[in-house]
Amino acid sequence: MDEKELNQITAAFLKTLNAVQVSRLDRGHIHDTYIVTVAGFQTQFILQKINHGIFGDVNLLMNNISKALQAVRSSPVALNYGLIVPEIVPAPDGELYQQDSTGNYWRMYSAVPATESFDICTNIKQAREAGKICAVFEAALFSLNPSEMQAVILDFHNLPARYTALEDAVGKDLFGRVAECSGLIEAVLELRKDAAVIHDALERGEIPYRVTHNDLKFNNVLFDLSGRAVSVVDYDTCMPGSIVYDYGNLITFTCISGREDEEDLSKIQFRADIFESINEGFMPVLKEFLTSEEKALFRKAPALFALNESVRFLTDYLKGDVYFKIKYPQQNLLRARARLHAARLLEQIPA
Repeated sequence: MDEKELNQITAAFLKTLNAVQVSRLDRGHIHDTYIVTVAGFQTQFILQKINHGIFGDVNLLMNNISKALQAVRSSPVALNYGLIVPEIVPAPDGELYQQDSTGNYWRMYSAVPATESFDICTNIKQAREAGKICAVFEAALFSLNPSEMQAVILDFHNLPARYTALEDAVGKDLFGRVAECSGLIEAVLELRKDAAVIHDALERGEIPYRVTHNDLKFNNVLFDLSGRAVSVVDYDTCMPGSIVYDYGNLITFTCISGREDEEDLSKIQFRADIFESINEGFMPVLKEFLTSEEKALFRKAPALFALNESVRFLTDYLKGDVYFKIKYPQQNLLRARARLHAARLLEQIPA
């Protein structure tokens, strides 16, 4: 999309014809994201072209996000902490998004000023801060009744369903890729025995469905320039889920070293000091909210989450890389391999 079209979309949201600078942000697997600076505005804005191939019901998506942000914004635990919540900038017709002449959907948020995010946690202070603010965000969402929200992606963390999708992709082998990764497929299938533990606990009512973030990872935490965590972003999957999944997500993304697509598996290691520090921030905030059954499943959650990621990356590779953005042809295959290695490391977390 050219600069003129981006400026027109921005001008429609902000109701201004002032000079606009739009710069692409090369972050995230799903949407096209831009940082917008407009003359006369003190804050910057985040403009996103929504991937409606993945989020087919854009109205549901944005209504979920709006409810989630309102709940967090008014939550006593978030207010006491000082958690900053971005504003959704409404479209000209008052809706939470707009559609352009080519059928693409766009949304805009106010940017959280003077903040930064990191792909890798580099020290225990960052880990503790991330753990604390993620717990605050989750606690704020717990005020919502899960019946008030709908799933924007069905079976998002349902590992048994992910295995079924993998088997379907293997059986069809649409792109002739099964042979080259047969060893990885076999290794992933060997870890299937505990795949249903969290899902079955939810279905049997042993742990509660809660409204959760569902993509709670370190690079979705914003830090101010003093190093304090002040915001959690990326709200697409705020919907009914389980805090157990989100805990597994946070631990996996923060405590495992190496790039997501790391080819040298020796660089992928479990960082015990980071793990301890995340828990120091996370657990005290949520101790009064969690059930004993949820806490008991936290031990298994990181390994199962990493395995879920491996299955998803591998399935996407076999289907022709239709979900996760890639920068080179075998990136999803390497992601799947790296996440499988992480899952094996995370199985060894001490109780």
